[in-house]
Amino acid sequence: MMIIGNVLDHHEVAALREAAESILYEDGINTAGRYARGVKHNAQASAERDAILAKVKKALNRHEVFKSAARPRKFARMLVSRYRSGMEYGTHVDDPVMNDCRTDLSFTLLLSEPDSYEGGGLIIEDNIEARVIRLQPGDLVLYPISALHRVEPVAWGSA
Repeated sequence: MMIIGNVLDHHEVAALREAAESILYEDGINTAGRYARGVKHNAQASAERDAILAKVKKALNRHEVFKSAARPRKFARMLVSRYRSGMEYGTHVDDPVMNDCRTDLSFTLLLSEPDSYEGGGLIIEDNIEARVIRLQPGDLVLYPISALHRVEPVAWGSA
């Protein structure tokens, strides 16, 4: 697991957050894998997300630390998720095969200010402990796709 700061600068974060707030979302269960369907309770951006994801991919491909750590050959699937009051994503691992590609890494990139919601922390478990990850907007956490992880329930606000 690795925390990578400043993948997006504050101008990029603001632009992407504004774009993400203006698009449609659907039930996250539509993008859940077979085993995650019972624990996924969030919203996923609809097809209008493509411009946002293109900007994120461009930022990732220019970020030297991300490129060195992840060594991406391609991106199998990226999602734009939203969590509002009462939403959560229970303990799961991400699908090891997406779009006919074997994957080995996942990442979570934050756009929301940490004081704009309560709860909603990404919890990643390992053999020693469960760590709550709370990042600043524009930072990301990179982790093995096989890591048990979850998003704790959002008490208020939007993450």
